[in-house]
Amino acid sequence: MPKKVRPFGQDRPSVEELQQLQKQESASKIPPASLGVTLDDILKAKDQQQPADEHSASATALPQYPSADEHADQGDATVAPLSRIVVNPEIQPRLARTDDQQERLTTSIAVAGKITRPVLVRLLDDGKLELLGGYGRYRAAADLGWISVPIRIIEADDAEAEILAVADNEGHTDLTDFEKGRQYAKILSRGKIKNQRALASRLGASLASVTRCLSFMKLPPQAIQYLETHPSLVGGRSIADFVTAGESHPDLVLQALQKIEEEGISQEAALRWIEKTIKDDSNKQRSPSFSTSELTLGNGRAASMTVRKNTISLKLPKDLDMSAAQEVIRKAIESIQ
Repeated sequence: MPKKVRPFGQDRPSVEELQQLQKQESASKIPPASLGVTLDDILKAKDQQQPADEHSASATALPQYPSADEHADQGDATVAPLSRIVVNPEIQPRLARTDDQQERLTTSIAVAGKITRPVLVRLLDDGKLELLGGYGRYRAAADLGWISVPIRIIEADDAEAEILAVADNEGHTDLTDFEKGRQYAKILSRGKIKNQRALASRLGASLASVTRCLSFMKLPPQAIQYLETHPSLVGGRSIADFVTAGESHPDLVLQALQKIEEEGISQEAALRWIEKTIKDDSNKQRSPSFSTSELTLGNGRAASMTVRKNTISLKLPKDLDMSAAQEVIRKAIESIQ
C-alpha cells in the first residue's frame, strides 16, 4: 500500500486519532455477519459447488485438439489426435526400421511418459495432417495406445516437405547412408536446391557426408534395387570401392551384396571376394587355350596341327611337296568341321 504524503502545513495526527482510523478501516473490511445461516447450510452449499469444481479441473487436464484452421499458421507445438495424421511413404526417408530399434524407442517414450520432440506435419487441403518427420515417435505413440501426439505444423510444398523430412532426421536418428543418399538425390532432382553444397548447408551436414551418401546412387541399378530392401548392408566408407567395381563388373557387386546379406560376411570381405574373382577371370583369359593334333601323311610321316581360338597352324615335314601339303591342309580343315 503506497504511503500517504501529509500536506505541507498539516499537523501530524495524534496517537488517539491514529487508533480511531485503524478501527474504522478494520470494520470496513469485515463483512457483516449472517446470523441466520446455520453450519448445515454452509456445508450443503459447499457440497453443491464441489462437483462443478471437479468437472472444471477435469476439463482443463484434457488435451484440447486443434481444428483444421486453428493452428495452420502457427509454428508452436500443440497436440493432435493420431487419427488425423496420415503417413506418405514417398516423403519418409527411412526404408526399414528393425523391430529392436522401434522397441527401444517405444520403451524410452513409455518410461518418459511423453514425447519430448514434436513430430513435424503439414496441413493438407482435406484438413488431415501429413507426417513429415518423426515416424518412429508417431508409431511408438500408436503402439502405446496413446490417442494424441505433440505436433509442429509447418507450411511446405512437396519439395520443401522432403527437405524437412530429411532435416528432421539428420543427426537425431540412425538413418543409413543409403537412405540418406536416396533422399538427397530425390531432393536435388526437384531443382529447388541447386547443388550438394547448398543441400549440406540447408541440412546442417558436412559436404563430405552429403557427397559420400550420394555415391550410392552411382551403383549399378540392380544393386540399388537390392539395397532398397536391405539399406543397411553397406556403409559410406566402403561405397567408393563398390562403385568402382560396379563400373566394370555390375553383376559381381550384386553378388557381393547378396553374400553380405545371406552369408553374413563383412563389407571388406565382400570387396576382397570381388577383387579375387576379377583377378581369377583375368588369369583365365590370359591363359592360352589350344589343342594339338597329328595328321598322318603315310610312309611314316606326319604333320602336326595346333588350334588356338581362331588360329590354325600346321607344322609340315621339310621335304613335303606342294601337292602333299595341299592334302594336309584339306585334312586339317575336315578335322575341325
